[in-house]
Amino acid sequence: MNISDIIVGNRTRKNLGDIQQLANSITTIGLLHPVVVTPDNRLVAGYRRIMAYKLLGIDDIPHTVVSSLDGLSKLAEQHENTCRLDFTPSEAVEIGKIIEPLEKEQAKSRQISGKPSEKFSEGEALNKVASIVGLSRPTYTKAKKVVKFASENPDYQYIVEEMDETGKVDRAAKEMNRVIKMQSRQESTLSIPQSDNIWHGDFRNLIDRIPPNSVDLIFTDPPYNENSVELYKELGKFASLVLKPGGLCLAYSGQIFLPQVINALSQNLEYIWTFAIRHSSGYTRIFKVRARNMWKPILVYCKPPLELWWEVIDDMVDGKHEKDSHEWQQAVNEAEYYLSKLCPPIGLVIDPFCGSGTTLVAAKKLGLQFIGIDDDLEDVEKSIKRINDNTKKD
Repeated sequence: MNISDIIVGNRTRKNLGDIQQLANSITTIGLLHPVVVTPDNRLVAGYRRIMAYKLLGIDDIPHTVVSSLDGLSKLAEQHENTCRLDFTPSEAVEIGKIIEPLEKEQAKSRQISGKPSEKFSEGEALNKVASIVGLSRPTYTKAKKVVKFASENPDYQYIVEEMDETGKVDRAAKEMNRVIKMQSRQESTLSIPQSDNIWHGDFRNLIDRIPPNSVDLIFTDPPYNENSVELYKELGKFASLVLKPGGLCLAYSGQIFLPQVINALSQNLEYIWTFAIRHSSGYTRIFKVRARNMWKPILVYCKPPLELWWEVIDDMVDGKHEKDSHEWQQAVNEAEYYLSKLCPPIGLVIDPFCGSGTTLVAAKKLGLQFIGIDDDLEDVEKSIKRINDNTKKD
C-alpha cells in the first residue's frame, strides 16, 4: 500500500533510533517484516519501517491487515515492542561474527571510492555491528572476549552461561579477568619436593631455603603474648621476601596486643582486611576490659601490589574446637576455607609457626603444595606424624 494512505496517529515510541541503519538493512536484504495496519488503514506496528522507506524515497510498502483488534491497536503497539526476546550476548556475538567481515569490507570499499566523508575506520565498523546486534560497542567487544575465552577454556563455559542468563556483560568480563589472573598466578607456581617439606628451626634462619617471590600464601598462627609482637615484625619481613607480588599473609592474632601486631606487620606489608573466626565453644572472659570474647581475628596482609584474583569470600567463618594434637591448635576447617579461596590451585603455602600442622593438613586436603616450619622439634614431629596419618587415610 502507499505510505501516504497509512494513518499513523499518536505513537507511544518517540525515539526512533538509527533510521539510516534500518534503511541500509532494507536495501541489502529487503523488508523482513511488513508493517501492520487495521482495515481502516490505521498503523498498528512499523513506524520505523515507514520512516526508513521514506528515507529511501520508496512510496509503496508491504503491509499486513489485522481485523481482530477491536480498538486495541495501542495495546498491539506495546506488544509489538515488548513481547519479544532479545538476543543473548553470546548470540549477538555469533551474529556479529557474520556481519563484521561484511561491514569492514563495505567500509574499505567506501574508502577506495575516495569520498572524504567515507574514510575507513575499523572502530566505526565495530560501532555499526554492535548497533545492529543491539549492544554498545564496548559491551559488544567485552562479550566477544568472554565468548572467545570460554571457547578456549571449556572449564569456564559457566561465565558465558551466566552472562546469557543475566544479560550482565560487565560482570562476565570481570569474572573472566579474575580467572585469567588466577591462571597467571597458577602458571608461576614453583614446584617443590613434598617429601622433605616440614622443617625444624627458626623461620628467620631458614629463609635461604625458600626462593624469593615464590610463595602464594602464608597462613600461620604465631604466639599471642606481648613478647611475641616482635615475631610479627619478623614475619612481615619474611613474607615481603618470599611471597610473590600480590601474595597474601594471613596471621591469627590475639586482641589484647592487636594494635601492636598490626603496626608490626604493616612495616613490611600492606594491610588488606581482618577476618573473624567465631568461637564454637562459647566465649572467653577478658577481665582486663570486662568483655566476653566470642571471636578471634585473622589479619590479612599482602605484598604489594594487591591483585584481586579471587572470588568474593566470607570474612567470618565458624570455628571448631580441635585440641587433640596441641593446646593452641586451630581447627582445620578455618585454614581449609581460606586456603581454598585465597591460594591458586597447586599453589605453595607456608606456615612458619606450623605447630601440630593444621595449615599443612588443610593444604594437603586441597591438593596444595606446602612447607611447614617450627622451632619446637616435638611439634615438627607431630606435624610429620599428622601428615603421614592423613596420607594413609587418603
